[in-house]
Amino acid sequence: MMKRQNHLIAVALVAGVSAVGAGEAPAERTWSDTADGFASVNALGQDGTTGGAGGKTVTVTTRAGLEEYAARKAPYIIRVRGAIAMKAKGRGARVDVASDKTIIGVGTDAELVGGGLYVGRGARGIHYPRAHNVIIRNLSIHHSRNDGVTMDNAHHVWIDHCHFASHADGCIDSRKGTTCVTISWCSFRHGGKTIGVGWDKNLALRVFWWEFLPRFQVLSIIGM
Repeated sequence: MMKRQNHLIAVALVAGVSAVGAGEAPAERTWSDTADGFASVNALGQDGTTGGAGGKTVTVTTRAGLEEYAARKAPYIIRVRGAIAMKAKGRGARVDVASDKTIIGVGTDAELVGGGLYVGRGARGIHYPRAHNVIIRNLSIHHSRNDGVTMDNAHHVWIDHCHFASHADGCIDSRKGTTCVTISWCSFRHGGKTIGVGWDKNLALRVFWWEFLPRFQVLSIIGM
């Protein structure tokens, strides 16, 4: 039974999200630079989700480069070119993402292999006040020993046109007070859990979806 809310977990799952297919948009559709769903709301001091808009644009081809720019305090648009091997021991193959970042793949072959992204308190001991305003787009994230994307106490995160596959844990985890999230036009394969939501003692869940949600294999809601 869900308890009365202290945190409202808002996750929008919008058209084109699929557990079995590539989730390609119709040919006439263009990619909007504006988030819709819950990531577009004005809340918690953030009006919509703009990522690194207005900041510098950089291109990375290694984990070290991605790690460096994703953790900086200033806004950045981080272009991922080619496949990046997320080498790390055990379950720690994740890159911390600070606020005001856009991480976007270049072309059709941008990949994070063997690890994922962490939007939260800072997995390497870096403590952000509350990570927010993050866009993750056009990436294939696969074969992580943990999650593809983990969000802890984050808000205003937009995950769009990404492919997730073969993760030891969840493809996407929205945890511990995370809210104002939109997941759109993504595909999921061979994950232990497609999307996990919760890990909070006082959880109220609001999920917004369009016609493709019934094709999901697993949506886990986990309390404490």
